Amino acid sequence: MRSHTTLSAKGQVVIPQPIRKTLGLKPGDRLDVESIEGSIVLRPRRSLLELAGAFAGADSLADFIVEEHRREREEEDAGWEPLIPHQKTSLGPP
Repeated sequence: MRSHTTLSAKGQVVIPQPIRKTLGLKPGDRLDVESIEGSIVLRPRRSLLELAGAFAGADSLADFIVEEHRREREEEDAGWEPLIPHQKTSLGPP
C-alpha cells in the first residue's frame, strides 16, 4: 500500500488511516525509524507480550522455553553414550 503525507514544521507526519488500520496502529504505539539509502522506513515496534503470542499453546514464554529445553535434553540423552565405558575400580587395599 502506498500513500503520501506532509512533514509539519515540528517534524511530524501523519500516517494515513488506511495504513494505520492495515497495520493495527493505535495512538501511543511506538515505531522504529530508520534511514535506508535515502528513504525513511517506519516499523511498528512490537512488545515482548505481543511477540510471545507467537508461542501459542504455551502458558507463557518462560513455559515455552522450559519445555523446549526439556525436549532438547531428552533428545540428547536418548543418543548419549559415555566416552569411556564404566569400569569397576577398587578404592580399598588390594
